[in-house]
Amino acid sequence: MKGQLHRQSDQRGAVLIVALIMLLVTTFVGFSTMETSNLEAKMATARDLKELTFQTAETSIERGLLDQALISDALVAGLASTAWPTRNYTFTSYLRSSVEVVYLGDFLTEGYSAKKGDSGSSMATLYYTVRASAERDNTNIASEHTQGVYVLQPKAN
Repeated sequence: MKGQLHRQSDQRGAVLIVALIMLLVTTFVGFSTMETSNLEAKMATARDLKELTFQTAETSIERGLLDQALISDALVAGLASTAWPTRNYTFTSYLRSSVEVVYLGDFLTEGYSAKKGDSGSSMATLYYTVRASAERDNTNIASEHTQGVYVLQPKAN
């Protein structure tokens, strides 16, 4: 019996030290995994917000193109050399966008109006650039898009 007691006292806490080292390694692995998960969640959220602002800017361009008053104002501004018209849209309390329409001119193209004949055509092709920007509040995430469009309309006499 005396021999058994002597062997236990020779260990002097080696198992405790090994267990504490294993616990420390496990803690570091756990913290590292948690940091990776947090980073991945932030990246996924940022990607979703970027997609949201992208779709908002695209929707704003479509709204701007459907706004006949905005298109007419752009034509008048282009002919009078005044500031380009803009419209601001609010989609939610935290998501906003703005649209600007720029009149570029009346051009004869190799398309519809050219087939009708240079001087005999009763149609004019008016070219515009529509710019939209969208942003989400409390983030630095925004999207800007530009789209060229043309409008066929009867020529003014």
